[in-house]
Amino acid sequence: MKKVSIIIPVYNVEPYVARCIDSVVNQTYNNLQIIVVNDGSIDNSLQILNTYNDDRLQIITKENGGLSSARNEGLKYVVGDYILFIDSDDCIHLNMINVMIKEAIKTDADIVSIYEKRVMSDDVIEEDMQIANVSSYQGKDCLSQLLLNRIPNYVWGKLYRSELFTKSKVTFPVGQNYEDVATSYKLFSYCNKLSVIHKQYYYYFIRENSIVHTKRLEEVRSIVEHIVNMSKYEIVNPYWGIYRLKLLYGAYVYAYCLSKEVKQSAEFGEEVNKMDMLCNSIKTEYPIFVYMFTPNFYKVLIVKLKLIKLFGSIKQYMKR
Repeated sequence: MKKVSIIIPVYNVEPYVARCIDSVVNQTYNNLQIIVVNDGSIDNSLQILNTYNDDRLQIITKENGGLSSARNEGLKYVVGDYILFIDSDDCIHLNMINVMIKEAIKTDADIVSIYEKRVMSDDVIEEDMQIANVSSYQGKDCLSQLLLNRIPNYVWGKLYRSELFTKSKVTFPVGQNYEDVATSYKLFSYCNKLSVIHKQYYYYFIRENSIVHTKRLEEVRSIVEHIVNMSKYEIVNPYWGIYRLKLLYGAYVYAYCLSKEVKQSAEFGEEVNKMDMLCNSIKTEYPIFVYMFTPNFYKVLIVKLKLIKLFGSIKQYMKR
């Protein structure tokens, strides 16, 4: 019976952590190693974790170092055949792991991916027991699904064969946000078999004060740094360029949504110059017609023609 190691970073999530842990310990699949990394919480998160009497639960406490640091710490303790990441303010369907591990064994998949259901804090989660459709991919098609954004690049919501982390030597970038962007493409580049279960088994809770909903220049800087590092990573795939250009599109849009004061700073100008240099570099790799029949082609066109600056100028002018 295959063992699944689950890594759950915890930092000051007192109102949500019990909901998350309950959804894991009550899974219909029992052969679990539940690695909970308490990343220096100063609220009652650790006290709540200590109330659980479950031999499968392994609580590790460390000084606060951020989400990437906590995930890296959790990876040190993995003994399972497969790895699953869950954020501590989210939760999962009680049959999710059972469905995913059966699919992994059936198809010998290196990665099994499911979809998320985005939930507001006061929404009621309804159990969906209908049979899900499954799509399977092999070879380079596995990476293509990620690069074309047909599956999300979050590391959560996916069951990984543990060997992928050994082969890819993946660690999460400490001190940077959008750590999933920095790691997913590496894991998928080593994936030979992928199964996608078309079902929303992961419940992603939206909080206004979460990292991804806070607009800061540091967010732009992290995305740009990840794209720079991607340029050093050799991937032979026709969609490698469009993936980076769409990430760059997101960085541009994010940047021009920042406050007027931030956009007038020298640091902002430096980041925009970096993005322009990346744009010039990436857009020369493939002619525009290569991308014409890919999803979200307009985003790539906007970046390649640098229309995003024009949109930013118009927006600023309208605010006068």
